[in-house]
Amino acid sequence: MKYFTLIIVFLSLTILAEPEECIFDQDDQKEFNNNYVALHKSARLDKDGITIVIKRDKETIRVNRGGCVHFGVTIVSQTSSKYTEAQLFTKAIKLVKEFGSELIDYKDLANTLSNKK
Repeated sequence: MKYFTLIIVFLSLTILAEPEECIFDQDDQKEFNNNYVALHKSARLDKDGITIVIKRDKETIRVNRGGCVHFGVTIVSQTSSKYTEAQLFTKAIKLVKEFGSELIDYKDLANTLSNKK
C-alpha cells in the first residue's frame, strides 16, 4: 500500500509541474511591445525583453502588459516632478489611455477621478 501512495504522489507532482496553458497569446504581447518600441524613439525593451521603458523629459515610464491566465497592464511613472492632485489625475488618465485602454475605460476613470468617488 505504501508504494501505491508514493506512485499517486509522484503522478500528482508531475501533473502539477506541467506548464500552465496560457489563455492569452504571449507572442501577441511581444509583438505589441516590439511594435511600440519600433515606433517610439524614446522607448526600449528592458533586459527582461518584456518591459517597455520610455524616457520622456524628466520621467521614466515602465510598462508591463500581458499575462497567462490573467491579463493585466502595470504602468509605473518615475519622476522628480511634483504634481498637484489634478495634474496627477490627468497624468494617470493619459497613461491609461496610451497603454491600458483595452482594459480600463479611461472615460469612466476620468469621471471617477473628477468626482473623487
